[in-house]
Amino acid sequence: MKVSGPELEKEFSWELDDFAELKQGRIGLRLMSGRSTLISNFKFSKKELMK
Repeated sequence: MKVSGPELEKEFSWELDDFAELKQGRIGLRLMSGRSTLISNFKFSKKELMK
């Protein structure tokens, strides 16, 4: 997940190899209340496994 703002840009990822692969479903985003939040260009991708 890449997060960017006026002065900072960061990229986050999670190690999910120990979880079963998901074929379908919904994605929920939890937002902090009291913050001005704008979500745009949201993309979901699958990390390719190294062999």
